[in-house]
Amino acid sequence: TGEEKFSDSVTSEIVRLLGRGGTIGRKELEPGQIAVLTSTNEEAAKMQLALRNRRVPTVLYSSANVFTSREANELRNLLAAAAQPGNEKLVRAALCTDALGFTGNGIDQLSRDDSAWEGELLRFQNYHELWRDRGFIQMLRQLAAERGVRQRLLRYPDGERRLTNFLHLSELLHSAAIENRFG
Repeated sequence: TGEEKFSDSVTSEIVRLLGRGGTIGRKELEPGQIAVLTSTNEEAAKMQLALRNRRVPTVLYSSANVFTSREANELRNLLAAAAQPGNEKLVRAALCTDALGFTGNGIDQLSRDDSAWEGELLRFQNYHELWRDRGFIQMLRQLAAERGVRQRLLRYPDGERRLTNFLHLSELLHSAAIENRFG
C-alpha cells in the first residue's frame, strides 16, 4: 500500500543517514536527533515497527492515554497482588508481568517448590504491609528495586517507553493517593 511504501522510504532514508555518518553541525547524527511526525497513532506505530525492524532504536510519543497502556494493566496486576497477597491467582498474574518477568514455565516450577512459593507469597505480604504502613509509593519503590523492574523493562526494544509509562503511572497514582488521602 501507499502507507507501507512511505514508511519503507522514510526508514531507508533514516538508515542511510545514520549509516553514512551524517552530521548536524560537527556532531555525528544519532537516532535520538531524528523525529518522524505522523497524522495518527496507528501510522506512528507502523513507522516505529519499520524502524525497529531495521534496528533503529525508537521512542514513540503519542496522544494515546497512559491508562490504556500495557504498563497500566501490569501495574494494576502488581497492585492487586500487593493489596491481596493471600490470593494466589493475583500473585501469579503479577509475577507473569513483563515488569517481574516470570514465564508460565517459571511459575509452574515455582508452584512445585512449596518453600519457594511460600517465599513469594511472603514477599507480597511484605509489600502489602509496607503499603499499609508507609504508603503506596514506598511499597512500589521497594518492589521495583528488589525485583529489578527498571533493568528488566529497559531490555525490551521499547523499554524506555515502558519504563516512562510505568514511572508516570506511579507518579499519577501517588499524587491521587496524596490528594485524596487514600490508604
